[in-house]
Amino acid sequence: MGPVRDLAADWQPLVIASQSLIICPQLAEREPLLSLLPLLGELAAAESCPARAVRLAARATAAVLAADPGGGLDQALIDALLDTRLCLPDAGPALRRAAAHDLEILRELASLPFQAVRSRLVRMAVAGGDTRLASWIDRLPGWESGSAGPETVCLPGRVRMAGRLRERRLVAGGWAALLPELMDFYRSEGPGPFNRAAALAWEGADFAPLDLREALPWEALLDYDGRLAQLDANIRRFCCGGTAQDMLLTGPRGTGKSTAVRALGSRHADTGLRLVELPARRVAELPLLIRRLPPRPLATLIVIDDLVLERESAAFGALKTVLEGGLEPRPENVLLCVTSNRRHLLRESQHEGADALFAEDERDERLSLAERFGLILPFRPPTQAVYLDLVRHLAAFWGIEVDADLIERAMVWSQRRQSRSPRAAEQFLREERARGAAKL
Repeated sequence: MGPVRDLAADWQPLVIASQSLIICPQLAEREPLLSLLPLLGELAAAESCPARAVRLAARATAAVLAADPGGGLDQALIDALLDTRLCLPDAGPALRRAAAHDLEILRELASLPFQAVRSRLVRMAVAGGDTRLASWIDRLPGWESGSAGPETVCLPGRVRMAGRLRERRLVAGGWAALLPELMDFYRSEGPGPFNRAAALAWEGADFAPLDLREALPWEALLDYDGRLAQLDANIRRFCCGGTAQDMLLTGPRGTGKSTAVRALGSRHADTGLRLVELPARRVAELPLLIRRLPPRPLATLIVIDDLVLERESAAFGALKTVLEGGLEPRPENVLLCVTSNRRHLLRESQHEGADALFAEDERDERLSLAERFGLILPFRPPTQAVYLDLVRHLAAFWGIEVDADLIERAMVWSQRRQSRSPRAAEQFLREERARGAAKL
């Protein structure tokens, strides 16, 4: 890093610049800028209060540490920039100039060393005659600059883009020069959280990244009935822009429906697949969610887990409309995947069977919804032989030695659980791993 310069004379221009963001104004409403900008304003004020400025400096430092555990202001601002919903796939000359303007302001802020802030605070305290405060400010901790910080779990494309921004942080105009790369990044990786994680959760207004590190990878799964191959082939076509089908995965709990979907997210993340988890209680928000999704080249699989619907509910109407198509067509890069313990998704009516005609209508309604899924895959409980194959396969993947004693314990485990499901096999082997680790 270059020598620290005293920015005391430059505070006012920096404050004005930081308040002049054109296409990224939302960054000023989130951390760390939300806490940093009031500090800059206090440092630039003609009648500033040293004690208030110190409190604002501590608040800004806390915001940087919360955003980046390594305490890097540059990394915190890079993350804030990449986390926005900024997307410039078809930016014209005026929009590009505005984007370059914003990027240079953000680069200047990311390059602000805390030493310069501390120096200004000391001068303010000395000018106010408070030498004790000045002495204490000398020991005031602050943020870092140019520090990589601890590694965070992000998609490779985001890691590369963040690295490029860090490389050009100290070069005047360096971030503005990266605008073409940044535009390509948003185009290929998506805006906001879509470029951070392969799986996200819809929270009613926005998306939150999900961590799939603890999920079983595709290679750990055993395709004992060919269902996984069908899922994988459908998703491959989807990611390549080919014809793909909405999917309904049915079967008892523990048969691997959700596990297979999560494994698909990691398997195809590099080809542009993003999983978006929509909680069953929010299915009525499905049309709103779809409007917020990024365009191709990303391919978004909306996952609704463990779904059971009431026939007269808003959720039923929303799902039916999206599946059969309404006035607002669904984007071609959006696919649905629903898992359910019920083959027809609908909860049985207490009146069903009371009247023959009514019962027939109920059955037709249930069938009409389920049949709108182009790919319906039943996940059946495995036989005892298949259960033991699942144990052997996952044990080999995790490096657990398979012998007669292990097979015997797996049998006892399934008998006690009264289940030979893939979930039971996974739980058994996780227990074996924990026992092995305890012995070490």
